[in-house]
Amino acid sequence: MAWNCDNMDVIDLSGTHEEHAALCKAIEEDRQVYILPAKDAAMDIEEFRIHGKEMVDFVADYWRDMRKREPLPNVKPGYMSNVIPRRLPSKTDDWKTIFDSLEEVVLKEAQEVASSKHIECWAANDWRKLEKAITLLSDSTYLAARGDLAHYSVEKVAAFCGVKFRKLRTILDPILKNYSVTKETLETAIREDRARGLIPFFMLATLGTTATCAVDSLRELGPICNREFIYLHADAAYGGGFLVCPEFRYLSNGIEYADSFNFNGHKEFQALFFSPMWFKDGVTAMKYFKIGNEVSEEWEETPAAIQHLRVPSGRRANALKIYFVLRSLGFEYIQSELRKHVQLAALFARLITDDDDFELFVPQHLGLVCFRIKNGTNAENKALCQAINDDRRIHLVPGEVHGVYFLRFAVCSPLTTEDDVRFAYNICKELLAKLNINDIFP
Repeated sequence: MAWNCDNMDVIDLSGTHEEHAALCKAIEEDRQVYILPAKDAAMDIEEFRIHGKEMVDFVADYWRDMRKREPLPNVKPGYMSNVIPRRLPSKTDDWKTIFDSLEEVVLKEAQEVASSKHIECWAANDWRKLEKAITLLSDSTYLAARGDLAHYSVEKVAAFCGVKFRKLRTILDPILKNYSVTKETLETAIREDRARGLIPFFMLATLGTTATCAVDSLRELGPICNREFIYLHADAAYGGGFLVCPEFRYLSNGIEYADSFNFNGHKEFQALFFSPMWFKDGVTAMKYFKIGNEVSEEWEETPAAIQHLRVPSGRRANALKIYFVLRSLGFEYIQSELRKHVQLAALFARLITDDDDFELFVPQHLGLVCFRIKNGTNAENKALCQAINDDRRIHLVPGEVHGVYFLRFAVCSPLTTEDDVRFAYNICKELLAKLNINDIFP
């Protein structure tokens, strides 16, 4: 049986299937190296070439036969749950099985808006509704809050909704040694804001911040938000994907307090633009977005009427590519890739801690390592980051927390190997030495 290893070599082993499975399990539990059975890996380049041509032919045939298709499917919202697998497959589905399901699962019941028979409405989103929605209310007393390391997009949403916004200062937590919002900070902010005549109504907690992969404690913040009738959203943009692995589910401790939860699957699941969201009470949430829509009145009372869970009238068709990717990869492959990301990040962290020239800014968490020049100034770390990016052999994104500048090493690609990690580390060492030799630092 063949095995794919981190360095992309293939090792042929003799023995029975049971012996191979036992060996793979022992290696995985040992956790010193990463190894994956070849049969569980994604398709190779030649398979991709063949199936890519098949997909081009499929699209061409689809347009050729457009007039033969009915413009409106005879189905009800939610029908798809009865025709697709209920769970993500543990093993890789073969391409033919997935491809053959496309006609039955998707196209057979699709609304053909490109058909010449589809004359129900114009092919556009309702931009007038959006125009009315973005009228800002500068005198609003409603206030939303987040930690100072949460993603800045929350501020955009607050401005869009016409509500006030507050950043809560984070501090080092005793468990992960990373920056998070404490319950004391949140309770103090609520008292201060109400004393100013404001109405705190929304709190965003993060499960893996962009800057340092920090985690806010839902177990601490959740009871406060529930008690004070404040909507709690758990933003797990980066960290959420790791919840598929049991060992990382500490991230979601206290998730029962959250009113909604989302993560960016495109950061871990190898599917572009994939950001699912869950509501504790989706039916109630829909009522706040719903504005009269004559096109879909017959579906309004069904849980599948997700057109009411967004601001614009239209929706990107992301589900199809996600369907293909998740079935092609399988549950166990995704788990193994995420574990590999963590192992590779841990390797880089060890190289940094063993080096007298560097230090960790915060402990390595998941696939992210934050580091800086030991006892270096912000100017020195900026100079090193600039030198690395100007060199163009690797690319790093810096971060800054509470006035401290640092560099970020993030394992993102399924192609990353231990050699790549050591290569990146050696470049950091090489360019730091050159900066010192040239007396860049006074």
